[in-house]
Amino acid sequence: MFFGALAQVYPGLEPHDGDGFVIITAASDSGMVDIHDRRPLVFLAEHAREWIEPGLPAARAEEMAKELCRPAGR
Repeated sequence: MFFGALAQVYPGLEPHDGDGFVIITAASDSGMVDIHDRRPLVFLAEHAREWIEPGLPAARAEEMAKELCRPAGR
């Protein structure tokens, strides 16, 4: 599974106070609301590769989040 996320990681092996990440979520669907009201954005491998491109425009990231994430049943 490939989750949509945002991360900040500083170079090197030593931990840095600014290192971290968040998994991006969307409203739950397909009957999953009974379990939780949010679900992670899950991408196919081809979309995950595009998601991590450093120059990905914000408008494309938004489009991907809305249109390309996999439904909960998949």
